Formats: sequence, structure tokens, C-alpha cells
Amino acid sequence: MNKGIAFLLLFVFGGFGLSCTGNFKYELEPIATPAAVTLTKDGTEYDLVFTSDNREANFSGYGIFRGASAALAEANLSDDKDTFTSDNSRCFVNVTSSQISYAAPQVKIRLMAATAPGGYHGQCSSTDLLLSSGEFIAVRAYVSRDADVWSKPATVAVP
Repeated sequence: MNKGIAFLLLFVFGGFGLSCTGNFKYELEPIATPAAVTLTKDGTEYDLVFTSDNREANFSGYGIFRGASAALAEANLSDDKDTFTSDNSRCFVNVTSSQISYAAPQVKIRLMAATAPGGYHGQCSSTDLLLSSGEFIAVRAYVSRDADVWSKPATVAVP
């Protein structure tokens, strides 16, 4: 190939590449919302069970929020999972993508329990989340990133 043509092609395509800088729009990966959420009472403890497809990069677990109404449970949101405190209205359960079987993507979390039985993905202790019949629980997936860290809520009534 002629050196002059090669130089011209390099100049044209290089210049074109430089003219495209700044046109890149970064879109955050959507976070899958937990689905088919159920909450059942087992003595003084509760079992929160839902399906999950949280394969997002930097997926870290689930925030569980309590409220007197569905709207309050859904609005009870902290931007950072590390700011969760034991205020009896929310807790965070660390779960990684590797802990979820995507062949049968069911997540089980024991609420109001000091420990979780085998086969569960974690627990919220009785001091983390106090529940009463008629209240609501919202569960959201959390991804560690700079913005839009929570999924949409999936809400269920406390039996």
C-alpha cells in the first residue's frame, strides 16, 4: 500500500475518532426487582421469600424496609447500605450473586431472628426489624455504584 494513502486513511479515521469524543452516553445497568415476594410467620419469626435475578455487576444484597403503609415502606430508603442503623424499620442482608442459584432463583431471609437456618441467605435480627401485623415490608436489591443504587421495591403485607 502506498505510504501516502495509508497516511491519509490514518488521518481521516483518526480525525473521525477524535470528533466523536464527548458523544458517549453512559447508561447504568438496570437493577432487577425482587419478584413473587411472600412473608409468612413462623412462631415469632418471619420468612421472607422471593425470586431474584440479580446478576448485576457489584450486586451486594437486599435492603428490607418496614412501614405502616405500602407507600411508607417503599419510601423508607437510604442511599447507602452502610448508613443502615438499628432503628427497627430497616435492615440490610448481604447476599452475593454466587449465593443465588439461577436455575431456581429463590431467596430466603429469616426476619426477627438471631440466626438463619440452613438453606437461608441471611437474617435480620429482632433488633433490626420489628414487625407488627398490618404493616408492610418492601424489599429492594442493592448494587454498589455511584448512583441509582436500589431496585424498585417489591412490597408485601405483614400477616
